[in-house]
Amino acid sequence: GAIVRARERVLLTDDATAPSVSLSTLVSTPQLLSVHGTAPGAWTLSDATGQMIPLTPQAVPTGSAGSDIALLLPSLPLIPGASYTLSLRVGGGGASLSFSPGFPPSGGACDASPR
Repeated sequence: GAIVRARERVLLTDDATAPSVSLSTLVSTPQLLSVHGTAPGAWTLSDATGQMIPLTPQAVPTGSAGSDIALLLPSLPLIPGASYTLSLRVGGGGASLSFSPGFPPSGGACDASPR
């Protein structure tokens, strides 16, 4: 499902392709995306066209293998509002989480008082 966090300006969606693997977002801010997988594996990041984005040590201090990953978003060549997919591959399956950095706030209501 999709989760819009307007305050954090990140849009997250998930898709598990292996029933034994799932992802959960630990931290989601404009500066950091931290994700936990239920099994260790290899992490990859791609854009909407499938183009792989290198996970450098500066952008991913936790490394790109294991069950947890932390992305320092300003250190990656990401375009605000574009869609990216973070994937964890485990054996023949895996799970992925799509996000859009710099996603503008949407919906909600505003009320001021006194009127």
